[in-house]
Amino acid sequence: MPFVHYNTIGAGNRTVVNGPVAEMDGNILRVWVDNEKDHGQTPRRPDEMTAPDRESQLTFVFPNLWQNNLGPNARITAAFVCVDEQHSILYLRFYRSFGRLPVVRQLADLLTGLADIAIAHQDRRVVQTQRPFISSLNGGEKLIQGDLPIILYRRRREQLQKEAQAPTA
Repeated sequence: MPFVHYNTIGAGNRTVVNGPVAEMDGNILRVWVDNEKDHGQTPRRPDEMTAPDRESQLTFVFPNLWQNNLGPNARITAAFVCVDEQHSILYLRFYRSFGRLPVVRQLADLLTGLADIAIAHQDRRVVQTQRPFISSLNGGEKLIQGDLPIILYRRRREQLQKEAQAPTA
């Protein structure tokens, strides 16, 4: 299966990636995407998409904080904490404003916790088998329109690395 989350958050065979609309604002990368079922259509370019729903967006704050706004009532926040040059720990937290009744709240917590574990394990397989091991802006990959957030992320990361290595006055 060529898609990481084919049976979890990617269920429904929405494999055409329209956009994505991505913007870099200092150390904040915001991404909006619209996936749909493949009927042989050409994916829409970012400039062909309607204004993004700002309540449903993925935000990455350099150097290591990620937030997936799932809508007005739920979001997932992740922190990637470096252990050494090749390892990090992933901390996930699910926030929601629905399910305030005790039984509903406990059921929602259980289901979202299990889903987070399943999705994180799908990501783990990809991360551990990724080659080249260290990604770069000019790594020889053939990136496509849907990879715009990757390009923006790597561009900013490379800029921050150069700034960190520059001699101070």
